[in-house]
Amino acid sequence: MSQRSLLFESSMYVFISVVVLCGSERFVRDFVLMAHQLHMTNGEYVYVVAEQVPFQNADTLWMAGDDHDEAARVAFESVLQVRAFRNIRFRFVAILHRCTFAG
Repeated sequence: MSQRSLLFESSMYVFISVVVLCGSERFVRDFVLMAHQLHMTNGEYVYVVAEQVPFQNADTLWMAGDDHDEAARVAFESVLQVRAFRNIRFRFVAILHRCTFAG
């Protein structure tokens, strides 16, 4: 399902107001920008970004150095980023590393 159709589907139901995103930095930025274009960053929706592996530029996730940075900055006012504690993060990366080399 495309980002646009997923956002459109979720906008049809009044009771949906929290969207949880798990994905790459690029995916999250593109998704939130699309939500902004569809006027879904006006306070009616909250986007929770769950970082499974730490993002390199987590504090400036909205910034890509392109023409959309200002819109992304505004759109990211509707985003709540959730990070795992450091010790949990290291365990997850260790498990991920073992799974990658096990198969």
